[in-house]
Amino acid sequence: MEALLNDVADLRVSGFVEDAPSDLARYGLEPPRGTITVWTSDQEQLQRLLVGDPIEPSASRYGRIEGRPAVVRLPETITDVLAKTLDSLRTPAPSQGQSAPQPTGAGTSPPQAVAR
Repeated sequence: MEALLNDVADLRVSGFVEDAPSDLARYGLEPPRGTITVWTSDQEQLQRLLVGDPIEPSASRYGRIEGRPAVVRLPETITDVLAKTLDSLRTPAPSQGQSAPQPTGAGTSPPQAVAR
């Protein structure tokens, strides 16, 4: 989950496409192809990034912050962010023959390295 949040935090607009578009559907923004919604502790309302169609021949996409008129170019990393699934965010299960990591704390001892 931390990697996903870092990817979202690192997103930067890579250019402006149109300041006041008359037809958002032509960019794949009406309706949007994807959305990313964030709410930070210093804001009273959440912000929603609307993600549109890919801009050929790259993997960058059209985007727009909900409530603002400008259509922007989002970097190629947005495609990777949108492709993440809940399953891809989960910690992989231990391989057969390995035990799951045990939490350390009261009543447990930390794992010990063994030289062989």
